[in-house]
Amino acid sequence: MRFIADENSDYLGFVIRAGDTAVTGHLMKFLAAQKSWRVLHLRNLPRAESNGQLKAACEAAGLIPWRNYSVVAPYLALSTDRAKAEKLLNKYSVRRAERQLTDQGELRYEVFSETQHTDELWNDFTAQHIKRCRADHRKSPFEEPNYAAFLRAIFDAPDLRDALHFSAVLLNGRAVAYHLGFISNQRLLWYKPSFDTSLTKGSPGIVLIRCLANYALEHNLTELDFTIGAEPFKERFSNGVRYVDTYRIHRSRLRYLRDAGYWRTRAWIKTLIKGKK
Repeated sequence: MRFIADENSDYLGFVIRAGDTAVTGHLMKFLAAQKSWRVLHLRNLPRAESNGQLKAACEAAGLIPWRNYSVVAPYLALSTDRAKAEKLLNKYSVRRAERQLTDQGELRYEVFSETQHTDELWNDFTAQHIKRCRADHRKSPFEEPNYAAFLRAIFDAPDLRDALHFSAVLLNGRAVAYHLGFISNQRLLWYKPSFDTSLTKGSPGIVLIRCLANYALEHNLTELDFTIGAEPFKERFSNGVRYVDTYRIHRSRLRYLRDAGYWRTRAWIKTLIKGKK
């Protein structure tokens, strides 16, 4: 068993009140009594929020939790380290990227309201994302019909207007970078960026990050959360990091030993192959 949408969601967890350990305990005891599953594969659990109580709840229910692997989630803290954040955003390389674009014409940043969410805007954003991914020799998720339809439904949903954050960097009125993200718990979450790969001068991706961070500062948000992944640009613009874990929870100790052996052997082989390269 696994979380719904665990291949596309950077943060997952049980929908309960923060700190309500009783619910997690009851859930694990309930699952332990069921015979229809062998392994719970729970991806992308923020370590600080849920993993301590999850492990304790599993052990109390007689289940065997194993932290299968972890990934980092860098972030730019704004409220607790504003001076350092502003220093990162005003580095020479960042200002140079912005100046190279302003030399080509009028540069502005726009956050789109719900009434501006049109077919034309959506089609331009997704086409730009697809083109950017192909330039990197990978497939854009927008080429998957179900995924594209799901995000389009979010884009069109009036009930999500306070959570959805859709914006663009415009050069002479043309979008050279887009970002589709979310605002949650006073954090601006990085989700789906795109930028124009045909520009020969300037770096619209860097300018986009600077604009997003400045927007968060101006609106008293606590951080720009780059979510999971250790891409170099995240390290360049972050001043903090959190850890996100994946757990495999077993009913049987024998199955746990087999499972752990398989995953550790797989990790060892990957390391060996990478070392030979």
